Order: sequence, then structure tokens, then C-alpha cells
Amino acid sequence: MTLPSRKTRNAKASAAIMPAMSPKLTESMRAPYPAATAAPHGVPTCRRTAQRRTLPSSPLVGARSARRSARLWRTPEGMPDARQHGLMTATEVITQLGGRAAWSQLRRHLTWSALDASVRGGELVKLARGRYALAQLAQHAHVAHQHTVVQSHLSAAVAHGWSVKWPPTTPWITVPRNRKMNPASRRGLQVAYRDVSARERSRGVTGHLRTVLDCAMKLPFDEALCVADSAPRVGDVDREALRAAAARLRGPGAGLARRVAALADGRAANPFESCLRAIAVEVEGLSLRPQVQVAEPGLFATVDLGDVVRKVAIEAEGFEFHGTRSGLERDCRRYTELTIYGWRVLRFTWHDVMYRSDWVRWTIETLVAELDGRPTAPPPAALRRAVPA
Repeated sequence: MTLPSRKTRNAKASAAIMPAMSPKLTESMRAPYPAATAAPHGVPTCRRTAQRRTLPSSPLVGARSARRSARLWRTPEGMPDARQHGLMTATEVITQLGGRAAWSQLRRHLTWSALDASVRGGELVKLARGRYALAQLAQHAHVAHQHTVVQSHLSAAVAHGWSVKWPPTTPWITVPRNRKMNPASRRGLQVAYRDVSARERSRGVTGHLRTVLDCAMKLPFDEALCVADSAPRVGDVDREALRAAAARLRGPGAGLARRVAALADGRAANPFESCLRAIAVEVEGLSLRPQVQVAEPGLFATVDLGDVVRKVAIEAEGFEFHGTRSGLERDCRRYTELTIYGWRVLRFTWHDVMYRSDWVRWTIETLVAELDGRPTAPPPAALRRAVPA
């Protein structure tokens, strides 16, 4: 007896399944591939991708295709994916991440093609495999070498791979005390005159500990704290050694350096959290610590800044956590459970902290006044429209 061919067996199996399906599903499966269409928000898709999005699920579709379809379109309606719609350029993303970033950080916000286009366009430079930086920062080492000096302060911090609040727009250099630079050579540079060791001269950059202390003495408090948090976070500077070195400083800026060294904490995840902590520590009445763990019945969470005695949590809401439905749902559940257990939660965006620090400080002061039973003051007139209507 001759066995039927595979094509014949598949045709009989399909004919047996088709009657059990709804007429609408059967018609959609028999229809040809649709023409190239545009996905929501104007993102073009190919014919097969468009069909995968429009066709209902079918028992004939394999598990592998279903999983791939879910990965391609896991962003629900009403929640545009930043990578698809170009909400942020590669330069903006890497600037918010401190001037340098790895592909593991950038892939949350950029497609590979967008990153590659920024590198080919000269906006970014590839430092090593999977590591990128702003093109302007790569020129600082060239400038230091050209003048036979060393990078220092913010330029040195970026050269060490640390994250900073604002990537430096002009090179920071340190010149030996016994040498002078003419005004024409100093134009467009941040120049400091100090002794330079042979090791620093050979490497072209100041050492780890000295870089943190230089930034702490020269920069504004929040920018200095970003550097002081980043160095211990990557393991380049020990906190106790930093405090001991700051205690030995004398002269202008020594007091600020000791304050920065006392507050340096590698548990801060990024410059965003460091800047938020720099604002919050200036408000009296709270004892805030970074990355505080909250354990309640059915709840275990870590807040960016927390006061466990007064149950106050301050959160730095970064843009990378709400690009998917799961991220939004997880954050909403976390916020709701913290509120149920009596925690006061303040949430601030990156633009709030970086550009509206006075408003952020006012909100924290108002919360402390309410907890203390003191009258609260309205925001200053300049801050009442901090958030556009």
C-alpha cells in the first residue's frame, strides 16, 4: 500500500482543523499577506511583521513564532517605545548617563542602528568593545598631551570612567607650579597650578584620590558629590581613605571637600540619585540614607533615599524603568504598597532634579513641616508653574 505524501497529510490535517475555527479566523488565515503598512505612531513594518501583528492567534502558529511576536510588540498601546519613536537622541541619553556608558545601559533606550549612526556621525566615540563616550570628551586627552600637562578635575573624572552630573564642555588641566602658560594657550581651558607627580605625568591624568579631592574643592556641591559617589561605586577610591585625605587638606575649599567626603557613598546608583541626595541633605529634619531596604508583610522594596524612622522615601524616577507594561505595573504596585504601610513617597524626574532644584527642595521642606506639625508655606511665585499645565 502506498502511503500518502507529506503534502497530502498536511492538507487533510488543515481541512480537519478549519471547521472547528471561527469563520473570521479561517478567512484571515486564508487571506494573502497584506501590503506593507505602518505600525502605530508611523513606524513602518514589513508585510510579515504587519501580518503577525494583525492576525489572531492560531493553533497552527508555532510556539517560537508566538514568542518572537511577543518580543517584537511587547509595548502596549498608549505606551510608545522610546527606541522605536526616537524620543531621545544618542547624545541626550549618554549625557544623562554621565558622558560615558556601556551598550548594556544604552540598549534600553536606543537601537543599535541609532547608536552606530551617532558614532559614524562623530557625535559619539567608541572607547572599547561595548563602551561609548561623547566625542568632545575624547579631545580632552589630546589637549593635555598637546600642552604636555595632565587632565584633572572633571576631565580626569571622565577619563577614569566615572559618571558626572554634566560632561565638561572645556578641558580641565593641571600645570606644574614651576611652569607658566601664555594667555593664548590658556584660552578655552580650565587651568590649575599644582605639583604633579611623576606617575601622573606619565599617565597624563591625576590619580583617583586626588581627582575626587580636586573636584570636591572646586566644583559646586552637587557636582562634587556625583564624582565622590561614582569613585567608590566602581571601587577606585576607599571611603575611609577619602575622608582621611580630606581631613588633611588646608586652604580654600578644604571645608567643602571634607563635607563632600563625609557624604560620599557608592550606593548611589548614578549622578541623578547623587544630585537628588545633594538637595535632600540640605533639608533639616530628615536622616536620609541611599538604597534603603523596606521590609513589611508582603513587601520587600529598595528606595533610592529613605528615612526609616519617619517613613519618608524619596525616589529618582529615571526614564528607563517605564518603557514597558511590566515596568509600569511593577512601579505602581510598589508605590501603592509603600503608601499602605504608612510611607510618604516623593517622586522626582530627572528634569526636576537637574533644572528645578528649588522646587524639589521646597517639596521636601513642605513634607517635613507637615510631619512636624508646622505651617507650610506655598511655593514661591517663580516655582508655582514648575510643571507645565
